[in-house]
Formats: sequence, C-alpha cells, structure tokens
Amino acid sequence: MRISILLFGVIFVILRSNNSTMNLRKIFIGLLVAAGFTMFFGSCGMDVKTIEPYLIKIDSIYAPDTVAVKSVFIVNVFGYVGPSKCYAFEKLYHYTNNQNEIIIEAWAKYAYYGDPCVEEVVRMSEELELGISTPGTYTLKALQPGNYYLEKKLVVK
Repeated sequence: MRISILLFGVIFVILRSNNSTMNLRKIFIGLLVAAGFTMFFGSCGMDVKTIEPYLIKIDSIYAPDTVAVKSVFIVNVFGYVGPSKCYAFEKLYHYTNNQNEIIIEAWAKYAYYGDPCVEEVVRMSEELELGISTPGTYTLKALQPGNYYLEKKLVVK
C-alpha cells in the first residue's frame, strides 16, 4: 500500500511540473512508472484456494449384532460426501468411552483451487476393523453434523 501511494505521488509531482520542455519527458516517465506499477501489482495471481474440513453425514452403519470377545469384526460405514469432485473423504475416526459407546466420526474436506469442480455425487463406503476385549452391550454411535448420532447396538460375548 505504501509503495502505491509513493508511486502515485511521484507521478503527480512529475506531471505537475510547469517546464514546457519537460512535457515529453514527463509523459514518458509517467507511462514508464504506470507500466511498472501495473506489471508489479498486476502480475500477482489471485489464487483462490479454499480448503475446509467437515463432518460427513453418515447414512448407515452395518455391523454384526453379536461378536465374540477379542475377535476382529468389520463395521461398514456409508454416507454422502458432496455434490462434486471438490468434496473428498478424508478419514474415519473411532474411540470408545467409559459408557461402552464406540463413537465413529467420518471426516471429509472441501477443496477448491480456482478451477471448476466436476459435478458428480461423491459417496463414502468405508470399512472399520474393530476388536473388543471386554464382554457387554455396546452402542455404535456415528456422529452426525448437528451433534446427533446414528446408533446401533452390539453384543460382545
């Protein structure tokens, strides 16, 4: 900002000079400064870059109703990621709390780099391998945007 004010000040002083023999020189220097100003500030690309992570709305979770203690089982997670290729699945997180709840979070990102996004519905179909070492009744809870859960009961014997 300071440079642009300085350049405009220099151009103003040069062009306000009263010497008639300097008219050609004033015009030439003014055009040269204006061209330099345009090249310096106009050549910088205005890269539009947007990257925003977000929680995916999980449509459904599939897991067996009953599993054996310490055995590995698969939980399938399905959801809607976005309406175009600018949306992409990132990662599936899970953790167990002390109330026998297995919380699942599906994260994606919206990434826009200035180019048009290819319109195509992007869906998520992911597998999560789990093993539980303590018998009991567990609740699979898929966290949704808006802080509510999609739930499924699971019995570990």
